This record gives sequence, structure tokens and C-alpha cells, in this order.
Amino acid sequence: MKKWILGYSITLVFLMICIFGCTGGKSAVKTEPAYLVDTYVGNVAVSHDNGNAWSPVSAGLALRQSDIIRTESNSFCDILMPKRGIFRISDNSEVSISRLVSNIESLTVNRGKISVNVSQKLADNESFRVETSSGVVAVRGTEFTVEDDGTNMTTEVKEGTVQVKPNVTVNAAADVRDLADQAVTLSVTSNQSLSLNASDNEKTGKELSDGLSKAKSVEEAKKFLDGYRQNYTRKVVKKSGSFDKSFDEIGKPERLQKVQNTPRVTEEEKKELDQSVKDIQAKTGQKGIASDKVEDRSTTREEDAAELASNVGKVQERTGQKGIAEKKVSDRATSKEQDMKDVGNVANDAQSRLKARKTIGSDSADSQSGSKMKSARDLLKKQTEDTGN
Repeated sequence: MKKWILGYSITLVFLMICIFGCTGGKSAVKTEPAYLVDTYVGNVAVSHDNGNAWSPVSAGLALRQSDIIRTESNSFCDILMPKRGIFRISDNSEVSISRLVSNIESLTVNRGKISVNVSQKLADNESFRVETSSGVVAVRGTEFTVEDDGTNMTTEVKEGTVQVKPNVTVNAAADVRDLADQAVTLSVTSNQSLSLNASDNEKTGKELSDGLSKAKSVEEAKKFLDGYRQNYTRKVVKKSGSFDKSFDEIGKPERLQKVQNTPRVTEEEKKELDQSVKDIQAKTGQKGIASDKVEDRSTTREEDAAELASNVGKVQERTGQKGIAEKKVSDRATSKEQDMKDVGNVANDAQSRLKARKTIGSDSADSQSGSKMKSARDLLKKQTEDTGN
């Protein structure tokens, strides 16, 4: 147990040093999720600065939060969402990646059409949405299209179920307003279609506000909303015609297999992380961070450096690339803020030690940094006691 805690704490120190700049002046390693351009045809451009500048896309290009993709006539672009699915942006369309973090993903269709295949079902704490000016489509795992022509938003479902909430403004108390939102949030299932537009949404908001203003109690409000919903659900109709070939192409087994096999962090970032390991090792002269004897375990500096590199992958796998210490470790669960604070303290001690080695010499630094390493040992001892409890 002591050896495991030592390895885990050393790894946290190592990652903090990589992230916060002890890599010879290089930028911090990016580990946030990324979408990837899979294939494209015609003229497709991307903007990384809110539409101020545009550049052509390329296969394998990483896309992140706030990026915008634009297609022109007779063009399309297929975007891979690692561990999630794939979507196609049709021609004459513009789509923004409005949210892309560990468990929240959201696309905004500014104009045009997208066809989405969420092949990997979302966990309870994950969300995936497609937004337009007229409404929001919430997804768990399905195949569907969303199209916005500037006036109407149309959602069609090929397979599965989506929840569509219109963008309406209801003048009512907060608790009653939440009930009103639920009343007009509609389920659209396989081979069904729903159309919304700003004019209808404005009318819906006014009708809800007027009806709720007459309710003298929450029970009366609920009764009114139940009746309103029965009529509102008639907006969901059976889809006419067939779906285009987009779903056949993005739903091919080999492409869905690629979704499953592609990591949430790009290969380029993996190489950058590996290079950071080498940079740290070179900076320390392969001496490692923990060369002193800790508790009853003594190791060489070369062994410590090797353990640092191997533990990076273990920590990333344990946290699913969502943070440094986001999940429960052994029997001791802490918040991310607590972990980051503890790691910061140990990182400061380690950096002081490395600096001392460089300016004074390895042997002198070992003796002068004894008090600094003592604080790290005390922290490790406390973690051991917490784990035992």
C-alpha cells in the first residue's frame, strides 16, 4: 500500500510539473477532449477564433470547444466524436462546437443540417445536445437529423429517441416555469419528425404565461399544463419519405469501430505528453523526483524515473482523461480541489529540490532538501493513515 501511494503521489507531482511549465518553456500539455475531422468533400473550412479567420480543414484535424465548421455548396464534412459517435455536416451549413468537456457535449447548428449517429450510449452523468435558435435536442444514443433553414427547425429521428425542448419564454414563478418547460418538452422517436419556429415558440410562451397566471394553486397549474401538453404533442408527426444516404455512410461498421477505438485525446497530444516525460527526465538528469528513502522502501533514481513514466498512463486510465484525481482512489475519496491543493504542495517541494540539484550539486542538494522532502513524506504518511481509515 505504501509503495502504491508513493507511486500515485509521485505521478501527481510529475503531471503538475508537466502541466505548469517545467518542460523547458514549452506550452502546457492539452488533455481536453477533441473531435476529429474524419472525411470531407468539397470546400470545408474551420475557424478557431469565433469566425474571424477561416482555414481549410484536413483529415485528422483536431476540433475543440468553440471551433466552427463551415461547408459550401456540394460539400460535406464527417466529424468523429471519439467514444461517442459521428456526425455529418451537410452542404451550405455552419456548426459550432459550443461545449466539449469531459461529460458535457453540445453542438449548435447556426444554419443548415447535420446528421448524427450517437453510437455509444451516454452514461447517467453525461449529456449530448444539439441546439438551434428555436430549440434544444437532448440525446442519449440514437440516429437523428437537425436542420435549421433560418426560419424552421426540423428534427427527424431514424432510430432511438430524442427529447426536444422549444425555446419559449414563460412568465411564471420558477417552480411552475419548470413544470411548463416539462410540458412542452416532446419525445421524438423512430421515424417521427418535429418542426419548430420562433413565431410558434412566441405564441406557445404567451399561451403558457396566460394560462398559468389564472391558476390559483400549483395543483391548478399542473392541471392546466396537463391539458396543454395533450394538445402540444400533436406537433410530433410521422416522418414522410426516407432518410438520405448520410446515415448509411456514417453508420458503416468500420467507421463505428473507429469511433470506439479512437482515444478522447489525440495521438498528437499523446506524443506531446510522452515528450514531456523525456524532457522532465532530461532536466533531472534521470535522477527522478523521489531519490531519498521513503518509509521502508528505497529505490534508485533511475527506478523512480521509470516509475514516473509508467504511472502516467495508469493515472490517465484511472481518471479517463477527466482530471488528475477526479475518481475515488483506493478507500480514500477526495474532491478535485483537495487533490490539486495537496499536489501543489508536493510539486513546490519537488521543484525546489530540482533547483537545488542544478545550482549546488546532487550530493549537497540531497542534504539541503531533507526538510523539503520531509513535508512530502509527512503528506504521504497522512495519505496512508487516511487510506487505512
